[in-house]
This record gives sequence, structure tokens and C-alpha cells, in this order.
Amino acid sequence: NKGIIPLISYDSIPDWSGVVRGNYDSAIEEFASGAVKFGKPFFLTPWPECNREAHANGMPPPGREKSTDFIIAWIHMHDIFRRAGANKYAIWGFHLAAYVDQIKIFGWDLADDFFDWVGFSIYNRVRSTGKNYSFKKLFDHSYEWTEKYHPTKPVALFGMGTSKIASQANWIKNAYNSIVKRYPAVKLVVYSIEEWRKGDESEIDSSDLNPEAKRAMQEVMSDPYFIGHKSAYFNQIFQKLQG
Repeated sequence: NKGIIPLISYDSIPDWSGVVRGNYDSAIEEFASGAVKFGKPFFLTPWPECNREAHANGMPPPGREKSTDFIIAWIHMHDIFRRAGANKYAIWGFHLAAYVDQIKIFGWDLADDFFDWVGFSIYNRVRSTGKNYSFKKLFDHSYEWTEKYHPTKPVALFGMGTSKIASQANWIKNAYNSIVKRYPAVKLVVYSIEEWRKGDESEIDSSDLNPEAKRAMQEVMSDPYFIGHKSAYFNQIFQKLQG
């Protein structure tokens, strides 16, 4: 009612092959029915970072080994929503991981008909990786891929962050300035507070904001490009309610 659009990361049991076989149809149908009753637009990002193939131990999560299963599972879920009438409200966000030299995108692609926005996670995890990448280094390849294969889709950063270190504020300023100047297709940015742990050990890294970074965030968020800009893409979202 206040014009806020919820973003739901729908990450069910990691069993894409089971979704394909219909093992979870009743749960998906219940979710779709609830979306229709809710009756307002919302972002839906099924299986976020779908192309992140391995846990910290390097082994693929059981049930999430095959990109072909992911694609078929997504289409199956999208079809259930379509039959229930829920796609009138759901804005489907195709959420990929973008980690330099670690994660591949090719082979995990969807046809434009099955999603509305394409988005990425962009995290500069200095403490846990020992590497300090610029936002540009982390994002350029993914953005170029999107321009080539999905040029009509708005781009989202469904999760973005950098380690809580001395240079955190400068990284944030440079990232948001780059979004304005270099990446015009980006229409949604979510700075995400994340903690990265190794197994059951204590926190080894975090994107929580230090005091200087909080001031930097307030500064970049005061730019009317982010606050005052009325995006045509968001107007399209509200128009979904009008058919």
C-alpha cells in the first residue's frame, strides 16, 4: 500500500530433478494460489545464484548438479504460476552469481519468455578470498553477457556488497558511481548485509557497513538517480495489475 515492492527469494529444497518430476507441485501450487490472493506485484527470484555449482567444500549440492534440470524446473514452476493466474503479479527475476574466475554463466541461460528481469550477485569478499576486486572487474563480464543475450531485459543487482575493511566506503562510492555512468540497464540495486563462514566456524568475512561506509551509503543514496528517478520498468510493474 506504500508503494514498496517485495522481493522474495524462493529457494526450496535443492532438488531440481524432483521439481521436474512433479514431486513439489502441491507446494508450488499453494504458493501460486497465495500470490493470487495477495493480488499485488512482487519480485520472485527462484533458486538464487542458480549457477553457483559448489559449496565451500567444492562439491555440488545434491540435486543441483545439472543446469538442464534447473532450466526445466524453472519452466515447470513458471507454467504452474501461469495456470494459476499468478504471473499477473509475479515479476520473475533470473538471479545468477557473478564471481570472477569462479562461476560460469553459459549453460544456465533461460529464454526471455520465462523471466522479466535478469540479475546478479556481486560480492567483493576480500577476507575470505584474499582478493580485492573493483566493482567493474566483478561485473563487466556479466553485464556484457546480458547486453548480448538479453538486451531488452532490465538488469538487477539482487545482492551486492564488499568486505568490512578500511577501503569499504571507497568501494561503495565507486560502485554506485559506476552504475550511473557505465551500466544504464541496471534498474535495481540491493546492498546486502552478508556473513561468510567456513563450515561451522565463526564469521570469516562480512559485508556489514563500518561507520565510514554508512556515511558513504547515505551520500550515494541521496543522488536523485536512485531516489527520485521514476523508472519506466517499475511503471510496467504496476501496470501488470491493470492487465
